[in-house]
Amino acid sequence: MKAKRFLSIFVAVLMLVSCFAIGASADVEKKPTTGTLNIHLYETANNSDVALSDSDLSGTSADLAAGNYKGVADVTFTIVRVEDDAADAATATALTGEKAYSTTATTNADGLATAANLPAGRYKVYATAKPDNVGEPVAFLVDVPMTSPDGKGYNDVVDVYPKITVTRDVPTVHKLVAAVENGTEPEDSAYTYYANLGYDQQASWRIVSTVPTNIREFNKYELVDIVSDNLVVLPETLTINGNKAGSFESFIKSAAFDGQVLTIKVDPKTAPVKDIVVKFRTTIKDNMPGTIIPNHVKLTYNDSPLVPNPDYDPNTDEDETTNPKVKPSDSDEDTNNWDKPEEYDTDTPGIDKDPYVWTGAVKVVKKDKATGQTIVTDTAEFALYTNDQGTGEPVATFATVNGVAEYKGLLDGTYYLFETKAPAGYELSTACITVEITNGSTASAAIEFENIPSTKLPLTGGMGVGLFALIGLAFAAVGGAFVIKSRKASDF
Repeated sequence: MKAKRFLSIFVAVLMLVSCFAIGASADVEKKPTTGTLNIHLYETANNSDVALSDSDLSGTSADLAAGNYKGVADVTFTIVRVEDDAADAATATALTGEKAYSTTATTNADGLATAANLPAGRYKVYATAKPDNVGEPVAFLVDVPMTSPDGKGYNDVVDVYPKITVTRDVPTVHKLVAAVENGTEPEDSAYTYYANLGYDQQASWRIVSTVPTNIREFNKYELVDIVSDNLVVLPETLTINGNKAGSFESFIKSAAFDGQVLTIKVDPKTAPVKDIVVKFRTTIKDNMPGTIIPNHVKLTYNDSPLVPNPDYDPNTDEDETTNPKVKPSDSDEDTNNWDKPEEYDTDTPGIDKDPYVWTGAVKVVKKDKATGQTIVTDTAEFALYTNDQGTGEPVATFATVNGVAEYKGLLDGTYYLFETKAPAGYELSTACITVEITNGSTASAAIEFENIPSTKLPLTGGMGVGLFALIGLAFAAVGGAFVIKSRKASDF
């Protein structure tokens, strides 16, 4: 009896243990009914595509902290349940009926989008909204929960790292110029790539530097304007976003001229996302007639470690600053890189050209028509008119010095040259010489204005005058003697 009773108890215990074993085994193999999907979007330090594998996960936190990866925010994914045997995301279609399930998730500032409590199944994931500078992530399939790497169970939290490209917001700088009329600040629409200036006329330079949306990630943002030595800077005219020195906005760390160089340093950590507009004025030094005077600006910035300190310079090494005498009407960019003014490109790195100014001059050499020699013995005077009648107010008046007269500071156009005073010994010329000034230069280096010597009148003085004087005195003496003799005769 005791043996049978012991056997019965043993069998009962064995069955109970078996039940526990079966129960334990069932718990391990049971697939979770829900799961969580974490989508990670990153861009790297070199702005290349990112597709992290499981082997990268151990270093992800450290890399993020070091700035080697940056989260891509505001990308919305649609997550839709498909057939469990779907093999291609492009052709997989959403389930309908009781098994249908769909949701969305949007990445935060860290590049993380989370979809929790997803019913177990296979899902198609694709982007349905994103910033303009973010490339289109490739649609993919994922199982949630997913079989663990060892194949013995399930992971109910699944992390995926889709491949993504990001186009960074790149700052630009652009410079234009306008002639100042009557001291009035030009309208923005008046600024272009060139300005023809008259005598003492000011040029207003306008620099527009675009500020990227991610400027606060930068550690440097600096504008350097190299003003030509042929220009006279008027530093008191400097304004930034309409404010003069002493009242610049707080994000302008410093802004000042050092000789011919203007340097503006921006604090990227406090700068708002708005254009930086710089204006200042110059005049042309000594009027520099006939010379095209370009002006150059450069922007240096970085947002290290995401972008390795690039410089934005709108000119190449062969730009017009190395060949300033070439006229802008020459469009042969292969040799001198000038554009025709109406064909200038805008805001294109490596293509934009320096804006430029110029003024004109007329030079006259006074010549003796008979000998061809320069007349240096006396001053001649000239006047320039805009009509060939020489009427109205002249544009300019000027006189010769040692036979040469020059007037600087003319606008391009057609003028008419008249002589208003001839040198002594020469006839006043009635000639009207047409003067064409284009791009600051006349058709010839100097205009030869000829005069003919005055005619010599017959001598009515000199020896002839002396002779007539003696004869006159003789007649006077005879007449006097006759009068005296007549008086004496009458006394008797």
